[in-house]
Amino acid sequence: MPGGVQTRDILQLLLIFDASFMDSHMRFEDSYFSRDQRYSLGREMDSGKYYLSIPVSNRLVDYEEYYEITEAQADAFVRNPELAVEFADQCRNRLMDDRLLVQPGTDRGVAS
Repeated sequence: MPGGVQTRDILQLLLIFDASFMDSHMRFEDSYFSRDQRYSLGREMDSGKYYLSIPVSNRLVDYEEYYEITEAQADAFVRNPELAVEFADQCRNRLMDDRLLVQPGTDRGVAS
């Protein structure tokens, strides 16, 4: 294959970005981010749901996981970033998986 891309690499990408992961109609718009603490806050534009996202990586790609939060939590996280960091740490430890807005693919990344 051109450029040294192996068939298994392409198949791996397809596994990562399977149909449950690629929800192309979701439009995430960040309204706040912390570079130091590695999280962002925002709103999914079509559903109006609020989220906190964290960066994650697997062996092939870097991406974000989006966790649903309430509007009250979003406001509280902006006013008191320590609360946001605590919630983000729970997400990194996979304690908030029931709040994932998009289910991860089969090769789920780890917090980076």
